[in-house]
Amino acid sequence: MEEIIELKINEFENYLGFSIKKQSIPLELNQPHDEHLFYNLSIKFYDKKDELNKTIKKTKEILNLLIKTKQNKHIIETYYSLLGNLYYINAQFNNAAGCFMKCLTINKNDITSWIELLFTLRCMGKFKLFEKGIFNFEKIYKIWQNDSENTFNQKKFLEIIKQINF
Repeated sequence: MEEIIELKINEFENYLGFSIKKQSIPLELNQPHDEHLFYNLSIKFYDKKDELNKTIKKTKEILNLLIKTKQNKHIIETYYSLLGNLYYINAQFNNAAGCFMKCLTINKNDITSWIELLFTLRCMGKFKLFEKGIFNFEKIYKIWQNDSENTFNQKKFLEIIKQINF
């Protein structure tokens, strides 16, 4: 099964024209978030809606296979990020937000998933949540990092926001 997954991923990366990589960047490194994946996808799918929809379908198939076979969490997180970015480019912001929340469930330490989520909220018209998230980013990041709960969702995000003194 591992060989089949590796083959599918290689075929998919050849189709995309670039390697699917996501660097996990904790806040403590004081580095910018990783925009490479989004940048490459934006170039590839600019004004190509049909191709974008086909790629979303292929990504979901691979992601489901990765989850079903209980692959390494980092690769599953990477594919959730990929799918979230594809949804974002396709203006399917609710789906994108869900994917970025899955990333934060898998990896509490990556700032890229936070940035992707916050900008998705802005595109959804949730400007107050976006502003609270951006202006209190370090506090929110640390609250989630230290939270004993393992599932990040909209309810958890709102609970974290309420914990911040505004």
